[in-house]
Amino acid sequence: MTLEEWRRKNRITAKDAAVILGMTNPHTIYHAEKKKNPRLEAFIRVVSEIPEVRFVENSSYGLPAALIGGDGTEYAPADIVRSDGRAAGLIVYLWAGLPDRTETEYQMAKKYLFQWAEGPHLR
Repeated sequence: MTLEEWRRKNRITAKDAAVILGMTNPHTIYHAEKKKNPRLEAFIRVVSEIPEVRFVENSSYGLPAALIGGDGTEYAPADIVRSDGRAAGLIVYLWAGLPDRTETEYQMAKKYLFQWAEGPHLR
């Protein structure tokens, strides 16, 4: 799967993909999609493996939290998931973009991500 195919499948804009990849210029994504970059292909393999996400409406913090991968730990969006190494908000963002998400799940992910001002947000 190419970067462009992955973006389209998961309904991720070039600008949001640039944020996830840590690129400052979204146009870099268009150039990267034209080339076969081994690092980007490795990235696609990693992000294609998205663990299951469940939400807790009122966590111990009084805000929505995510339960990622079934370890029982509540994660705020900027927290690093122990078993994964990625920020919880990035996992939720990718999870929410999968085609089989219901509207309720998508809206909960949107509400969850709203807590993280610096992170990606859903439309």
